Amino acid sequence: MGQFVKMAVFRYLIMFLLPGCFIASLHGQSPVEYFFADQLFCANDTVRLPLRVRDFINVRNFQSSVRWDAAALQFQTLEEIHPALSSNFLINTNDTENGGMGYFWLDNSSGDPLVLADSSVLFVLKFTINDGVASTEVGFGEIPTLTETVVENNGTPVQVVSAQFSGTITENEVTATAEIQAATALNNGAINLTTTNGQAPFSFLWNTGAVTEDIVDLPPGNYQVTITDALGCTASFVYVVELNTATRNELNGHLVTGPNPTRDYFNIEFTDFSPNEFYQYKIYNKKGIIIFQKNNTDPSSSEEIDLQDQPSGLYFLKLKTKKHTRIIKIIKN
Repeated sequence: MGQFVKMAVFRYLIMFLLPGCFIASLHGQSPVEYFFADQLFCANDTVRLPLRVRDFINVRNFQSSVRWDAAALQFQTLEEIHPALSSNFLINTNDTENGGMGYFWLDNSSGDPLVLADSSVLFVLKFTINDGVASTEVGFGEIPTLTETVVENNGTPVQVVSAQFSGTITENEVTATAEIQAATALNNGAINLTTTNGQAPFSFLWNTGAVTEDIVDLPPGNYQVTITDALGCTASFVYVVELNTATRNELNGHLVTGPNPTRDYFNIEFTDFSPNEFYQYKIYNKKGIIIFQKNNTDPSSSEEIDLQDQPSGLYFLKLKTKKHTRIIKIIKN
């Protein structure tokens, strides 16, 4: 802080002691502008906020301060200082916990004054956003704003009016909604996804390996998608495709199955069926892969299916006769 004050005092001495030094707007030269462009940030990311300039011509020194809402932003660091500022750039970060910092640059060389192209970055501020903050502003100094820029006018340093423009930091949250079609068979569920917020274009990665926005031909189960937008912001969502057997209950009253959930065996027994009827069954895992199947089974005898060596999870039993079909969800503990 002491070094910053000394440099600021030195800067004022130069202004008052050098002849012809006065506050002015140079004829034919636009005011120097300092500005923060509006920024979108990904949730839980560090915000990178460059301080840029326009009409930065024949500059010998400048100073100002930056202010922000300390309840919304936590200051992390100041970095990427423009190489043209060299070692003569000073910052005061003593008040960052309260939402402020000062900066000062003095060209003490005998070379040409500093000229930077429009949109050049003087330095970059980095913040983290506090939880629950969707938007906040980063500006300059107090009111009235303390901003001073000295340019060289025909060999004479002149303090000129400069302009400053604050920037708004806004959270860019990727969100989506989904229309889910339940499966009425083993592989006819669907998830129709719609992104509702974020920056297009989007990319998609499902836990099935699919990279399309929508997925179809799904067995019942849980499906997770990670969406990435054009800014690199990501969000993950989980959707459940249910089994809907409302139209597949023709075997109700003729069939006893269980136990469900089960740890080891699952039994199938018909209670009222023609002894001349044959049926088949198939058991699928949640990926739709057949793990057991049997054809031409006599309904007059019970069937015991050994699940002891299968991992815990969700399975589906599909029973089919000549006239009837039923799908039963099995939980293996």
